[in-house]
Amino acid sequence: MRRRILQIAGVLGLLAVSVAAAILFACPYCRAFASRAVATPLATFYIEHRWLRYAEGAFLVYYPAGGAIADNPRAWLKPRLDAFQANCRYLGVDCNFGITFYVFDSREQGARYGLSLGFAAPFLRRVYTSCNQTPGHELTHVIVGQAYQDRHIRSALVREGLATLLNGEDWLDFDRASFESVRDTYLEASDLLGMNFWWRDVDYYIAASFVRYLVDVYGLEKLKNLLGQGPMDEKTAFAAVYGKPFEGLFTEWKDRLKKKGVEAGFADQ
Repeated sequence: MRRRILQIAGVLGLLAVSVAAAILFACPYCRAFASRAVATPLATFYIEHRWLRYAEGAFLVYYPAGGAIADNPRAWLKPRLDAFQANCRYLGVDCNFGITFYVFDSREQGARYGLSLGFAAPFLRRVYTSCNQTPGHELTHVIVGQAYQDRHIRSALVREGLATLLNGEDWLDFDRASFESVRDTYLEASDLLGMNFWWRDVDYYIAASFVRYLVDVYGLEKLKNLLGQGPMDEKTAFAAVYGKPFEGLFTEWKDRLKKKGVEAGFADQ
């Protein structure tokens, strides 16, 4: 009997490994997350003991000697501090905390440490980034994570859309980049929710365009309410905050984007 149980356990173990391997093979983001879980603690330990460090208030910047920002880490940090303050004001968050940045010369250098840049560890207030990544994206993840803690909505669409929206880039570009997807009608509402967001490799500009629509039409306060909906199902969260199903919001966004595309001349390009 015991031998039989061990045989069954072995088969189930192999099955679990096979399923996990299939998921990692099919989903690039899943591979990145799995890699980070293993590599990040080791890379962090090494960097904090071997790299140079610059401190300004509660903000720390780790960077390699002779690296791209070694001559003036303060100049690299300045636009991040500005983005931090601006995004805190936008969200109405009391940002009485700092962030630790681990700054690599390139994504390739990060890969040598086993890291797929850039990403944030919001609850640890850490950002792992290449030196030329846009200043606002990853630190917005930290701001929202610190502000909402366990109430933070588990929605890649909302999280990545907001972080991209607050990059400091031209909002019109988000709509321009999204217009082709909407015009060609291959994008469905379900593509933006849950793991489909990662499986379909949805462009962050599409997420930013959708979040911008929510703010423009329904107001920032409703979006902030949505951010605090915690781990509930995304569709349930959208319906609770906006009083209509997600599919309805998606259709409204598509129609608005098509209209703006015509008005702005996207359709002629």
